[in-house]
Amino acid sequence: MLYVGLVDTMFSNPNDDNNANEKEKKQESTVVELLPSSTTRARSRTKSLTSTYAKDISEKQCPLLYALKKRWGKERPLEGKRILLNCHLTTINLLFIDVLQAAGAKVDITATPTLVVKKEALDKLKSAGKQFYPEGNIPEERKNGYYDIVFDCAAGTLDFVKPNIGTIELTKTQEYLYRDVDHLVIDIDASKTKELETSYGTGNAAVRVLLKRIKESIGLMVLSTISEIDIQEKKGTTPYQRPIPSCELINLFVDQFRDIHHWIEGQKIMLFGYGKVGKGIVDSLLLAGATKENITIIDIDKEVTARLTEDGYRAILMDQDDDESIDKIKLELKNTKIVYTATGVENAISEAGFLYTDFMQVTHRFNMGTSDEYGTSFAKEHIVNDKKPANFLLEYPTEPMYLDPILTLFARASLQVLELSKENKQGYRPVDSELDTEILEKWQETHKESKWKHFPGMKRIQTFVTVMTSNQFANKSAISDILANHGLLKEVPNHTHLTCGNSLMVGRVGREKTQ
Repeated sequence: MLYVGLVDTMFSNPNDDNNANEKEKKQESTVVELLPSSTTRARSRTKSLTSTYAKDISEKQCPLLYALKKRWGKERPLEGKRILLNCHLTTINLLFIDVLQAAGAKVDITATPTLVVKKEALDKLKSAGKQFYPEGNIPEERKNGYYDIVFDCAAGTLDFVKPNIGTIELTKTQEYLYRDVDHLVIDIDASKTKELETSYGTGNAAVRVLLKRIKESIGLMVLSTISEIDIQEKKGTTPYQRPIPSCELINLFVDQFRDIHHWIEGQKIMLFGYGKVGKGIVDSLLLAGATKENITIIDIDKEVTARLTEDGYRAILMDQDDDESIDKIKLELKNTKIVYTATGVENAISEAGFLYTDFMQVTHRFNMGTSDEYGTSFAKEHIVNDKKPANFLLEYPTEPMYLDPILTLFARASLQVLELSKENKQGYRPVDSELDTEILEKWQETHKESKWKHFPGMKRIQTFVTVMTSNQFANKSAISDILANHGLLKEVPNHTHLTCGNSLMVGRVGREKTQ
């Protein structure tokens, strides 16, 4: 029976056309406006999503998912199973949905409020005629026993959707939440494969989103400065003695910002939480040029902070019942320019007693957790990306090559759920360790020649180049002073060595450095 966008009508009398028609009208009113017509809906339920992601996510980037899709297309291990997927809606998850559909599953998608929905991915989902319920607004008829398997993120649907067979949890969630569940829950967060994603993928993204912010800041400051110079010159009150050609000015900026190493090495950085994600962030920051003495790590585990101190980091034990430890962190924040949170705990910073005023000297405030770790004492506009995971500002919040293995494990865990359900198993349990190891080894084999490297440092700054190659002029000394005041220049450079010439300018802006 086809039931795209509709509540299953298997309990209605098939001979009662009026009853069926009335029920269909009522049920269609609960559906998001994604599906064009009933005829199109019926055809598109099993339609492949390949066209929505193939140009952006290649088989070379995600060989495991592509191979699984091909294999499951033949084996159909999830034939007829009703699945609810609650996840961030991004392009790579369109590939994940396609893998489930290739296996014969009938998939509905949602994204509960803490998750991120990329407009481009949503538009592609709409164009393919797929069912999407925004912010977890699942119809009442589908909340209890309608879905066979729920693929969940951060326990987003735990309180209001009960699957027929079981749930697979992707993201770190307090285990106590599942203590009293009366169905099977498979957790893949503690897997080795997940550690690969969080340590390498999220750590890599933490540097990439910082790089994005730096480039945007440079562009805004340049635009602002040139605008102010233009205003003053029109008034005849410009204090600047000699405007200079834009090619010289761009050389000044490129000298200072051509790669992230040059900028980041002197920045004071603070990290809350040193678990898998936190460790990955620190490792990637070090590779990006940060120094141990400039990274302050806050954690609630005494053994962790002691070990970090021995390793040469600045580490502070946070005890919200100890005013002295909180005051020590607040004092450190006064000289900090970049803060990342990676505690895995919602409202962690506010609950510890911190206020927005404690973070006012911080230029970049990032939340790297799925939930809002800053919490109630901070408004959305106080935190990058409105308190949602900061890396979702990027086109690829996590590089596809790091998501490929964990999404493969996510999908294949469904077979573990089906197998355990035959034995009437219930409760919370980890993903099969042999499966975890198999996937991780396959990933390592596939990428044996690849080494982790950051997103190439300092690509051309489009706004910057546009401004600097225009007919506008600006005084380099004035702009140097502004950058110094913003903490972006260690000292005002000597301008006499700068050379002019657009060919040199283009070559220097395009220079990249990878690790």
